[in-house]
Amino acid sequence: MTDDALKDQLRHRVEDGIAWLTLNRPDAGNAVTPAVRNRMIDLLDEASADVAVRVVVIGAEGRHFCTGADLRADRPGPLLPEGAPERPTGSVTRMIASGAQRLIAAVRDC
Repeated sequence: MTDDALKDQLRHRVEDGIAWLTLNRPDAGNAVTPAVRNRMIDLLDEASADVAVRVVVIGAEGRHFCTGADLRADRPGPLLPEGAPERPTGSVTRMIASGAQRLIAAVRDC
């Protein structure tokens, strides 16, 4: 994904001490891909470090705020031994938990 496409999927601007983060994937219910999640974490970290930012507003375009993690998004997976199932038991839970925990920590720190 190009930087421009990622910036369009999670729009960001700072005005008058307010950092605005806007999810822009209405066709996918604003589900969060790993790339969008990582960009959001980076932007929250930037807002935390900027003394001029007094508040962060997270919003979304379209009908849904956010339907959760986009489980259809491409993710790098572990190298599996020959004959192993493509998706080992619990892999989705581990993937969601690790990314979600980092995002929640960024929100809390901010």
